[in-house]
Amino acid sequence: MKSLPTAWLITPQAPDCTWSGYDAIQPQDLVIAIDGGLLRCMELSLKVDYLCGDMDSIADGWQQQISPDRVWRFDPYKNETDTELAIQRLLQMNFQRIQIINNMGGRVDHLLGLIQNLLYAHRQGVMACLENANQRLFFLPKRWQATGLKGCKLSLVAHSASALFEDSEGLEWSLKDLELYPH
Repeated sequence: MKSLPTAWLITPQAPDCTWSGYDAIQPQDLVIAIDGGLLRCMELSLKVDYLCGDMDSIADGWQQQISPDRVWRFDPYKNETDTELAIQRLLQMNFQRIQIINNMGGRVDHLLGLIQNLLYAHRQGVMACLENANQRLFFLPKRWQATGLKGCKLSLVAHSASALFEDSEGLEWSLKDLELYPH
């Protein structure tokens, strides 16, 4: 069975390697360079399908690397971040899976904005994930089964209502009947 296509949002702060690995990008997936992420895509030898942003962090001429019909350009005087605008466009295109690639370092306001983007996508029923070289951050759907995470650390936080874990297997600490509450 063919998996759903994933939209990969490559930010200017994309690390050299990701938790999933850039080789996880499949032919049916889309790669969207977020503004100056175009230069990062070129450094990483990633084929860019779309360029999204206000072009405030990219030198004139670089956007010419992309066909004009593949550029989602926005006014720099806006309330949304470039990443948020890309997510909105992807929701219009009915994407159900989004990977945001960012090193999660640097400015805390940018990280908080990316977490807010994840929550926005989650509330739209989209599985969105923020990842860097060794971490993944995402909001869990109502039903979730994790596989292939042996040896990984798992941190869980309730974000709006309480979260009850019915069962768990293979974890160092059982989550069976664990209920988390937002504080």
